[in-house]
Amino acid sequence: MQSQELFSLAEAGDTNAQFHLGAMFYEGRGAAQDYAKAADWFGRSAGGGYHEALNMLGVMHYHGQGVRQDFTRAADCFRLAERYSFNDEPLYDDIAADWRDRLLSPEAVDNKRQFLHRARVLGGEARYGIGSGLCGTAAETAVSHAARGLFGSAAALGNCRAMYSLGVMCRDGQGVRASKTRALMWFMLADRAGLAKAREARAALEAGMQQAELERAEKLMRRWLRVYPADTELAAAA
Repeated sequence: MQSQELFSLAEAGDTNAQFHLGAMFYEGRGAAQDYAKAADWFGRSAGGGYHEALNMLGVMHYHGQGVRQDFTRAADCFRLAERYSFNDEPLYDDIAADWRDRLLSPEAVDNKRQFLHRARVLGGEARYGIGSGLCGTAAETAVSHAARGLFGSAAALGNCRAMYSLGVMCRDGQGVRASKTRALMWFMLADRAGLAKAREARAALEAGMQQAELERAEKLMRRWLRVYPADTELAAAA
């Protein structure tokens, strides 16, 4: 697909083409890197409900890339992305089957696939960052609830620090009912993802738990992984 054809589709309102242009300008692939133009195209795509674009728009507001840094706006973008099933749908890997991408070169399709994975890593990091900031502002229930939601969304994207933070909240009863079993589940997940301090927290918690509780935590972890399987490609992208 010639760039002019891609622009024509994007100008006509095709959210996939708009997202693709946003990615090109964000990374400087096929066009000079320009965060302002990337934010513009991601914004147009997000306006059509394209959840991958909403995720990237949130990332850009979190970092202040091409737009004014605004954590509230970033969090709103992430919540909208989830509303459009960002975390509930598997990453679309069969991109070449999409008619809008059939005219792209194999290299362009592969670049897009890799960008989608990197975008999810960036989204997980931003969600964790905002959640951590909220936890540092107050211990109010509403704040804790918002932080927990962001941590949960980041954890679904494989962010091990968010998993660890959820474990701490469950262990200490921070904004949630204290539960050693659920805390252990999160520490186990973070440990599997390679976070050293999660391994230490897991060992300390396991030492004071009954066998039935350990088995329950293991069961909860397996249930989580069935819904949000560990993504080796995401790990590689990180």
